[in-house]
Amino acid sequence: MSALQKTDDRILYFDVLRIMACFAVIMIHLTSKWFNILSLETRSWMVLNVYNGTAHIAVPVFVMISGALFLDPEKRITLPQLLKKNILRIAAAFVFWSAMYSLADRLEGVRMRDVAFNFIAGHDHLWFLYMIVGLYLVTPLLRKLTESEKLTKYFLVLWFLFSVLFTSAEAGVSYFRSYFPHWVDVIRSNVDVSLVTGYVGYFVLGHYLHRQELSKKTRALVYALGAVGAVTTVVFTYLYSKRTGALDVSYYDSMALGVMLEAAAVFVLFKHFTPQLKNGPVRRLIQTAAVCSFGIFLVHLLVIRAVPKLIRFELYSIPLAVSIPLYGAAVFLISFLIAFILKKIPLVNRLIV
Repeated sequence: MSALQKTDDRILYFDVLRIMACFAVIMIHLTSKWFNILSLETRSWMVLNVYNGTAHIAVPVFVMISGALFLDPEKRITLPQLLKKNILRIAAAFVFWSAMYSLADRLEGVRMRDVAFNFIAGHDHLWFLYMIVGLYLVTPLLRKLTESEKLTKYFLVLWFLFSVLFTSAEAGVSYFRSYFPHWVDVIRSNVDVSLVTGYVGYFVLGHYLHRQELSKKTRALVYALGAVGAVTTVVFTYLYSKRTGALDVSYYDSMALGVMLEAAAVFVLFKHFTPQLKNGPVRRLIQTAAVCSFGIFLVHLLVIRAVPKLIRFELYSIPLAVSIPLYGAAVFLISFLIAFILKKIPLVNRLIV
């Protein structure tokens, strides 16, 4: 089996990455609400910081998988196909799940005006659907760009400079605002490189890392930089938060250097070290969970909101470092079961999960 580890028409390491990213999203949302409750000086706060900070690779990884698939030169993808199949599905999923979250809000006493706004804007994680639709719309243009390896590399260099480095520099300058006032803002506002900023960079990066065979030395460097990225994300978040006395999420940003380095390292790591699996129960379970990953992503916040109402669960009954992953695993499992059932319903399985 090749390094891509194809299982039928699927690529195994993509499936494993999808499952990992789904769990990471759940960890982000489980830990986020506790930051304002715990003191910055406690070990528990740092536990949350470690889990939340390292989990912020979730969205970049999802986008990288999409880029690897949609920019694959061996696949024929047209704009009508994107509009009728992919974007229509995303739109249908958004309307349905935004309605479900709006209903939950209303049942919890949220004002109708806010409910209506949230339905249009998207609840919490549903912003992802807006973003991915934008990437689908520019996919035909990006496919032309990525036909050239030189242009692909040039694009990624520009993205790294003007999106990743600038985001981290902006956060760094904010720490020393009195010494370096707004110089990053000035450059950003005058140099219009919006074409190579944002999640489109991860879309192209996923394609590049999927197609490119890196040497062992290069992979080792990528892993080392990924580890440094994870550590700096956690450390800088603590230092910046300590300065303000509250959580500072500047280095949790998907475009922050630490997050980008970690996401790239995880992608490459899973590509090269996902175990070889023959057709069997483990492989089928991975495929099933991966097929349900979109549904898991969409429903998990409803599960997080519902579980405390249905089950008395004291988060502090065991150490936070243990209880949060366990809680996350429970949310993942329940979300998986819901998505699995919805997948069995005709039409629903093709539109909303």
